[in-house]
Amino acid sequence: MKKLQKIIGIVSLAGIFAITACTNNSDDKQTRSQSHSSRLIDTAKIKASETKENAAEQLALAAEQMIPSFNGFIYANELLDEALALNPNNTRAIFYKALLKPVLAQKGVLTRVRPWILTQAKEAQESYNKSIAEIPNSETKEFLLNGKEDIGGIADVYKYTDDLSEAFMVSQQAIDSIKRSPMVISIPTKSVDILRKECWVKKISDGNYVIPTCLDARDLTQVRVTRPDYEALSLIFLSYAVTSSWVYSPYSLEGYEKISNAMDREVHKHGKVSHAKVLEILNSEPNFLKLRNPNGLKGIVALGNKGMEAIQYALKKQPELCPNGSDAENNRFGYLFNNGFCVTDAAARSFMETKAILNGPYQVKVTKSTKYGEIKADYITDINLGAFLENPPVDLKTHIPTLNTETDEYQFSDETLGGLFPNGDASFILNFTKKSEDSVDVMPAQSMH
Repeated sequence: MKKLQKIIGIVSLAGIFAITACTNNSDDKQTRSQSHSSRLIDTAKIKASETKENAAEQLALAAEQMIPSFNGFIYANELLDEALALNPNNTRAIFYKALLKPVLAQKGVLTRVRPWILTQAKEAQESYNKSIAEIPNSETKEFLLNGKEDIGGIADVYKYTDDLSEAFMVSQQAIDSIKRSPMVISIPTKSVDILRKECWVKKISDGNYVIPTCLDARDLTQVRVTRPDYEALSLIFLSYAVTSSWVYSPYSLEGYEKISNAMDREVHKHGKVSHAKVLEILNSEPNFLKLRNPNGLKGIVALGNKGMEAIQYALKKQPELCPNGSDAENNRFGYLFNNGFCVTDAAARSFMETKAILNGPYQVKVTKSTKYGEIKADYITDINLGAFLENPPVDLKTHIPTLNTETDEYQFSDETLGGLFPNGDASFILNFTKKSEDSVDVMPAQSMH
C-alpha cells in the first residue's frame, strides 16, 4: 500500500508548477506586466486574426497562464493541442505539454485504485474516502474520478507504473527536442491559493475561456529557459521514468503471497525449508521473478549515461553556471533554475565511477572478514553491471543456484549470471562469502580518486 501511494504521489496535480515555482524565487519586478483584469480567451478570434505561428504562440501563452490554477491544467492542455495543431514546432507548447504529460496519465486514478484500496485495512479505506471528500467539486475532481476500477492486484499496479513511466519518457524526449531553443516563460512570483474558486479558470463554451484576476500577468515574472535548464528537466523526467517503473518493479512479484504462505506452512510443518523445497515452491508460480518490462533495466544505464553527459556539459560551463560557488544562491539570476548548476570535484569523481560501473567490466575486491574485523581472505574479480542491465535474465528463477548437500556448495547453471560476472566465477564468489559469521565487503579494486 505504501509503495502504491508513493508511486501515485510522484507527480501531484499541484506539482505541475512546482518545478518552476520552487526552482526560482526571483522578484524581478521590472519584468512584470501591469495587467490586472480577468482575461477572455477566444481561440477562434485568435486564429482568425493571427498567422498560424503567432496564433500558436498566443494560445501557448494563455495555457502557460492557466496552469497554476487548480483546474487550469485541463484547459491549458486543450489550448496546447490547438497550438501544436497550428505549429507543431512551437517551443512553448512542446515545453508545457511535456510538463503536463505525466499528470494527464493519471486520469481517473482515484477510481482506478478503489479495488486495491478495498483490500487494505479499514484505516486506509477511511483515509482514501476522506481524501476524495476533501477535494473541491470541480473539473479536477472529475478528472481524478473519471476512470474504471482496474487496479486491484500487483499486475494492475505494474500496468499503471509502466504507463506512468512511458509518460515521463515522452516528456523527456520532448524536452530533449527543444533544448537548443531558448525562450522566456512566466512563473508566479507568489503562491496562488489554488482552492479558491475565484482563481479557477472558467470555460464558457468550446474555445472560450476566462483567466481570473488572481492569475493575471501582474502576479507573474519572466525567467529564461536555456540549454542547462532543459538538460536539468530532461534528467528529472528520465529519473522519474526509471524510478516509477524499472527500479521499483523490473521483475514480477506476482504470486508472492502464495509463495510466502507455502514457505510458512513448510516451516510450521518441518521447522525449516530445504533448498530443494525452496526451488520447488518458487517454480510453482510461473510469473514470479519474471522480467515484465520489455525494456528490461536499460533505463538505469540510460539514466547513468544521461547524468554523465549533463555533468560533463556542466563542467565545461562552470564559470557560467556556477560563477559564485556552490554555496551561493542565485548563481543564475533570471533563469528557471536560478541557483545554478555547481559540480564539485567529489561529485564529478562519483559520476565518473558510476559511469565506469555501468559501462564495465569493473574490477572489484571481495573481502571476507571475521565478526571481529580480521581479514580472512581477498578475492579480486570483474563485474559488468551494464551487460546485465542491457540484457537481463528473462526469468531470475533459472539463475537460482542448486545446492550440493554432500559438499555444501552452491552451483549456478550460468556462471556469469547473465553477464554480471564475466569471468564466470559466480559460484566461487557465493561459496567464498557464504558463511554467516563472516563479514563481506565489496569495494573497487583500484580507487578512481
